[in-house]
Amino acid sequence: VKHTHLLVAIFLLLTPLAGCFDSSPVQGQDWTGGADDRNGVEGGPGVEWGPEVSDRASEWLRQGIRDEIYDQVYYHYWDLREHMEALQQDHSGIMRLSTIGRSVDGELDPFNDYGKLLLAEVTNLSDTTPKPQILIDGGHHGNEQLGMEVAMLLLDYLVTEYEEDAWVKEFVDSHDIFIFPMVNVDGNTRDTRANSNGVDLNRNYPFEWDGAGSGPASEPEVAA
Repeated sequence: VKHTHLLVAIFLLLTPLAGCFDSSPVQGQDWTGGADDRNGVEGGPGVEWGPEVSDRASEWLRQGIRDEIYDQVYYHYWDLREHMEALQQDHSGIMRLSTIGRSVDGELDPFNDYGKLLLAEVTNLSDTTPKPQILIDGGHHGNEQLGMEVAMLLLDYLVTEYEEDAWVKEFVDSHDIFIFPMVNVDGNTRDTRANSNGVDLNRNYPFEWDGAGSGPASEPEVAA
């Protein structure tokens, strides 16, 4: 039942936040600011931390759920990269780690090791038959940590439970799962919604492009 606990944990993690944030397009909004621009903080867009969210969090702490389902420190780039590389080394039969591009700041200094965009592929690598593919990304806004944390929690769970949980093994063996935990490396480092060019990556895709960036998929993180 371990996988059930994980799915329930993720559901509970996301449930109190569902519908709290205004996802409608905001024309002319500057997303290059720092911590004060994040949702839920005075002066920024979105909803303030309210009683319902606070009560749910307090209940988790009383029950000890937080300590059971995830650690207490948000990932930063180097920590996340180190963890992903360690997972790949320990589970090389089912996990492949690829660099699919560089962030804006990473491209500025190609001799610096910073800014690699890391994509994990989880599957039975010895089985090369075509399988259904799943892509999971941890979100495009550097100062929104929750999606990245859930993506890493899932990656960690799939590879560490593969030999122990029959459901996980069957799922991994029958799918090609791509996990891209940190899309906006520079935004995470700078604690901003946008990348280093001041572009909201979530609005830079060619589909229904609305002017974010110099053109559709102009940003290296999106092009990757």
